[in-house]
Amino acid sequence: MADLPTEASPLQGWRLTLDRFARALERGLDAVLATMLTVLVASLIWQVIGRYVFDKAPGWSEELARFLMVWVAMLGSAVVMRQNGHISVSVFVDAFPPAVRALLLAVRDVVVLATVYVLFAYGINLAMLLKGQLSPAFEVTMALPYSALPAGAVLIGVAVILARLSRSPYASGASAPIA
Repeated sequence: MADLPTEASPLQGWRLTLDRFARALERGLDAVLATMLTVLVASLIWQVIGRYVFDKAPGWSEELARFLMVWVAMLGSAVVMRQNGHISVSVFVDAFPPAVRALLLAVRDVVVLATVYVLFAYGINLAMLLKGQLSPAFEVTMALPYSALPAGAVLIGVAVILARLSRSPYASGASAPIA
């Protein structure tokens, strides 16, 4: 954090605290996502081995992979949101002066938060509707995989708010770094 001034105002300290919280949240989600992806890949490998080596594919591996894929997509969307990592075409926004660009990005944030609210509300309703239905292989409630929708929506909303309030490049409209 060598780029920070030595004498920070209270507002800068507040933003720094939010930025640290956001980074810790991202690291935690990264660990969860890495574990989920590892289990997903292992279950798919086991599915292929079962099908082609043992001539009998296990029924649980495909179901586990589907459930994990939904969770990975939702949680992963939240992780990349704060760092402006989603695919976007920014030529239109970048053509405007900074004041107009800031307004457009604020409108974008409002639209994203409205979408997150709809996703959360419908995700909760869907999970509640399907809580009595059991999955074929694991026989767990179908509310479990569908809970990824409201959980991911909340995390995406938190990521947008943290990006707007912290020192994230997303808040300033900077382009995402290319890795």
